[in-house]
Amino acid sequence: MKVLLKVSKQDFEKTKEKLLKDEEVSRASIKFKCKNFCYILVEGNSAQCEKAKELVKEFEHEMEEGEEEKIMKEFEEEEEKAIEGFGGILG
Repeated sequence: MKVLLKVSKQDFEKTKEKLLKDEEVSRASIKFKCKNFCYILVEGNSAQCEKAKELVKEFEHEMEEGEEEKIMKEFEEEEEKAIEGFGGILG
């Protein structure tokens, strides 16, 4: 399961700390991207994703139409580039 969260830059450090200090959520894959806002992609089981949403609900901002798809695509492209680069090292 995946969940994408949007927080302001000023709340990013507090949010990041909450997620990484939580015993359950910290076991999930957590990726960060900051632009005008900061985006946090949590990939894990449903309990981890739900807990992540619960932990940051006071800081979370609503996404505009199409924003989630755009940011998810950017995360996927970065991951693909990293895999390609890793393959070049081993290949």
